[in-house]
Amino acid sequence: MWSRSDERELSDAFKSMRQEPAPATLRERLQDDLEARTKPSAATLRAKALVTAGAVLMAALCVGIIVTTFRGQDVLAATLEAMAGVRTVQMVITEGEDTTEVWYSADHGVREQTPEGIRISNPEGTREYYPDTKTVVISEPKPRMADLTSLSGSRWLDGLRRSELFDSRRQLPDALLDGAMAKRVELESTEHRFGLTVWIDAETMRLVQMESWRPGGHAGRAVYETTRINYDLSLDPAMFPTPPPDATVIDYRPDPTLLAVIKQAADALRTLPVHEVSQNRPLAEGEEPKQDSWPEWEAWRQGGVGYRIEPADGYIQVGNRGNAWSYRPKDRKCYLNQYNDETTRPHEHQWLRNMPEDGTHIDRNEVAYRQQEGRRFVDVVIRPRYGLDDSAWRRSKRVYTFDLESNRLVQHETRSRRGDDWRFERRVRIDYPRELPDGIFGFNPPPGARVEQGLKERWQEKK
Repeated sequence: MWSRSDERELSDAFKSMRQEPAPATLRERLQDDLEARTKPSAATLRAKALVTAGAVLMAALCVGIIVTTFRGQDVLAATLEAMAGVRTVQMVITEGEDTTEVWYSADHGVREQTPEGIRISNPEGTREYYPDTKTVVISEPKPRMADLTSLSGSRWLDGLRRSELFDSRRQLPDALLDGAMAKRVELESTEHRFGLTVWIDAETMRLVQMESWRPGGHAGRAVYETTRINYDLSLDPAMFPTPPPDATVIDYRPDPTLLAVIKQAADALRTLPVHEVSQNRPLAEGEEPKQDSWPEWEAWRQGGVGYRIEPADGYIQVGNRGNAWSYRPKDRKCYLNQYNDETTRPHEHQWLRNMPEDGTHIDRNEVAYRQQEGRRFVDVVIRPRYGLDDSAWRRSKRVYTFDLESNRLVQHETRSRRGDDWRFERRVRIDYPRELPDGIFGFNPPPGARVEQGLKERWQEKK
């Protein structure tokens, strides 16, 4: 049975395999040839929401690269030629017990129907419409098809742009598929434990089936996802409705000016001394604290130098370029931990650092500029990206406040929804002192304190 652990392993393998781009000359040659032949599909491929268009045409590129390994440029050209006339496509994607059905029309866009709901994208890929919740998401399209890596039904295809990463590449005997002969190609990476089998119609040279899998041990091969593809269907335009005027609009198009502020704020968190103080929402009368709730805390950090975190419950964490300690005063027990340099920077540094490349979590409609005590600030709301499963998006959000005079993050606040209202759950205020207190990152176990069993010898050596 396929487990979440299996899925994570396969996902990690895919991420590793796609870090190296395809050779530029081959990638550009394939893309230019395809765009010259299929202008409607090329336009569609400029958005990551256009599931089927991207999946089918990227598959054509991948299959072309794969087949070239076995049959040469003539087969690649034949495959691209066969895909050039694609106008309508249906994909049926089976993943365990779940089935997703996707319809693509070069004239009308993409309709994706999953167990979670329906998503409809326009041909330009700049708009997603979720009829179940009457929500519209606006975004900027990706300019290159090779950048699309998160399409439903094709999430593994990007790794195939580098077929040399597969240490096993073989053409299997032709086989019958739905009464028609199909060419079969199988690739496997033993290092990344990832495999893919594709079926190509022997007569039309179109891709008709994909199967992604993980090489098995004693239990045999574990198939993760199977995709069946049908072409030249008669699709009703009513399958691709236009959003109504009263639909909720989320605008994920990045604001270059705001992203520049965020980049400078990330640099400040990375290099400057930082002091943080958290505040939790007071509990209402009779309200019990959540089991996973964090106590209030105060922290001092400086990137690459050290950190000190002091929660209100007395549990102290200290690290300084090699040593990392945790101390529990209530039982006088010390833990000598592995030093992690990332802890020397606030967690928000990670999010801010990635924002210049991906601003899709910021809704332009939830960015507010204001003045306070003669200084300019901007409040930015971020949430999980809106999708077919919108429960997390509707349940919580975080508000980041930037000082526009210094371009620094000065506060972030977590809010949760209660009925029609949002209430704050935790607030963290940040300031940037010129210097941190002397010895703030130092720690010596108090007399009589016990050291974590198994690390005592290491501590004694350090003494």
